[in-house]
Amino acid sequence: MSYKTSWLVVHLATPLAFLSSFFAGKEVFENKNFKLTYLIGLSATIIVSLHVTYFDFNNVVDQPLIYVQTQWGALEMADRIKELLGEGNKVAVFAVDGHYWPLPWMLRHEAEKYPNSLLFTNSCPQGYDYVFVVYRDHGCLQGYEIVGKYELRKWWEFYEMKKL
Repeated sequence: MSYKTSWLVVHLATPLAFLSSFFAGKEVFENKNFKLTYLIGLSATIIVSLHVTYFDFNNVVDQPLIYVQTQWGALEMADRIKELLGEGNKVAVFAVDGHYWPLPWMLRHEAEKYPNSLLFTNSCPQGYDYVFVVYRDHGCLQGYEIVGKYELRKWWEFYEMKKL
């Protein structure tokens, strides 16, 4: 499987679990070995689910269940963009391959409020006060300096660049 996304796995596992429990028969559920195995499996599932959901939800490196988890840097970056727009700056978010999601969703209200001051683009922006860009794509920007760094996803960092 090329993606570890829940909608590609759960849709097969859930109905099969319900159907197998429905057709297993009464004698299977009355078996002491089955009850013990069921309790161990249920306990393990609950422990792992709670751990991944509430305690280790942002550990992309060690948790294979997390595929493209947005990092805290995305929230910091969105707040910084809101701050810059509120100060009257023109801001562009630039990635050649267009991988800047979920920023358009997080900043949708600012895009409506400042329609000519916020741009999400996959081509080199010109004439903006600040540009948030993936480092490998910053070569086309002349006259800018790096003033900040934000991790959108693990190993996917955006740099805040200010026009000189």
